[in-house]
This record gives sequence, structure tokens and C-alpha cells, in this order.
Amino acid sequence: MAWTLQLTDGTTTVDLAAGTNTFLNREGFYAPPPPLNISDTGPNLFRHGSDLISRTYNNRTVTAMIDIKANDASTLGSRVGSIWDMIRKAQE
Repeated sequence: MAWTLQLTDGTTTVDLAAGTNTFLNREGFYAPPPPLNISDTGPNLFRHGSDLISRTYNNRTVTAMIDIKANDASTLGSRVGSIWDMIRKAQE
């Protein structure tokens, strides 16, 4: 199964699946199922239990460890900075 994972801010895109300088660490991706909110009715006089009214999922936290490669400290700092800026914008 093919998959893609990209970070983008609209102008700069970093491909983490097929990247040459920045890529996803093989054992560093964790996406647990989102937490579930269940709304139900109160007890009924004629039976035990309650009825399910609605089920919604909350946002979930996904953890991804990435490896960034560079030939010098300046290039590494630039790549780390651009990824950090994208993550910061995504949190807003």
C-alpha cells in the first residue's frame, strides 16, 4: 500500500515519504485512534439502560519522528527551521 506524508505551508512542501533530505523515521510514527465521545439518554422507567444518541470523535495527537540530513550546520538549521515554521502554523 502506497502512502504519502507531506508538510506544506502553501509555498514550501516537504515530502516525508520519499524525501532525500527529510524523511519519516520507520519506527517513529504513532497515530492512535481518536477518543470517542458518546452521548446517551437517561434511564427509562420501563427498562434498564440507556439509548445511544450520538457518537463523535475528538481530535487526536499524532506523533511522527523525522530524520533530517544536511551536509553542513547552516543547511541543517534552515531545514529544521522551515519544518518548525510549518508545524507552528499548523497549530494556529
